[in-house]
Amino acid sequence: MLSSQITTRLVNRCLYKLQKGLYPPPFNLGKYTTPSRRLTPASGSHKPRIGEMQEIPAGLRKHLQLAGNSIKLKTNKLERSSVTKQKELEILQEISNQWVSYRKNNQIEKNSCILGSNFAHSILSRLDIKHEVIPVGTTVFNRRGWELFGVPANLLPDEAWQVHCSSASPGPGFGGHIIIQTENFFFDPTALQFSRPQHEILLGETLIVPLEKRTFVERGSTPHPIHVMYRTNGFWTFPIGSGLYSYFLEKWNTIYRKSPDWRVPAQALGIPSIVEEMRKGT
Repeated sequence: MLSSQITTRLVNRCLYKLQKGLYPPPFNLGKYTTPSRRLTPASGSHKPRIGEMQEIPAGLRKHLQLAGNSIKLKTNKLERSSVTKQKELEILQEISNQWVSYRKNNQIEKNSCILGSNFAHSILSRLDIKHEVIPVGTTVFNRRGWELFGVPANLLPDEAWQVHCSSASPGPGFGGHIIIQTENFFFDPTALQFSRPQHEILLGETLIVPLEKRTFVERGSTPHPIHVMYRTNGFWTFPIGSGLYSYFLEKWNTIYRKSPDWRVPAQALGIPSIVEEMRKGT
């Protein structure tokens, strides 16, 4: 009996020959079919494509049957490596819980967005979850603050409030904010720093928002004050309670990578043991 490795190699060679038209049509591939890309063949030619109903020549049928088990194993492996939206959410929620626990136990400042993003990035990378670490400019408003944004500060009523952080922010430390974006979610590990309960801006420790819940505001003929003030061509918003969270991209602002917080190794953050426990729970 042929080994799994040899039979898999034979299958790949057979499928390649079928794709290249090295076996005469018409064939019926039977149950060994894959979705067709619906490519239009060149005029006057016909080369059978995987996905057409084609029959395996008798000499190949045995090899394909022998390779059946290995093909199924490979398919299952691919299924396990894919992550559903729900699973992605559960992973982010667990990362959120782990980060909050680490931050509190080690008395980390709530505005440590670089360290928080390093923490999340390290776990997501080890779990093979597609994501991006993104520098942004963020402004969080209460309801009146959003309604009156753009009005000169000396004319704003006391109930209008906003909290801003971007490369334009003065003061020591990193000028800007860091968030994580996965295939389906916006994740702010340090959203708490924008919370101002006394001004009706209410945020939890972290923030996980489905991407489809965002609204994109593109710069047009009548730009919004955010476009003008922060020189951006577009920004996203989504509601938080009665207020609003807004952000625009500052992908060029990569100076955070030189920060000591970004260079803290995963071992020092306890990431290996966290990942091990998360894998046991899957």
